[in-house]
Amino acid sequence: MKKILVLHSGGMDSTTCLYQAHALGHEVVSLGIDYGQSLSVEMLFASQQCLKKGIDRQVATVRWANAPYRAQRLSTMKAPPA
Repeated sequence: MKKILVLHSGGMDSTTCLYQAHALGHEVVSLGIDYGQSLSVEMLFASQQCLKKGIDRQVATVRWANAPYRAQRLSTMKAPPA
């Protein structure tokens, strides 16, 4: 049995990877990244899924130096002025 770290946002793709590793009998750790995203429902979903399956869930918090960009979704972020 391998110990596997899954970068787990709570979305469909990372949750599928998490479940697959767990189903194969590996020791799985779910890692979430809290970067101040506005779509925190996926983080909640990830935590609930880990509780349901008995999977260790860890969350790393990232604080951006450029505060105006901190709470925006990455897909909508604009490059800072040059």
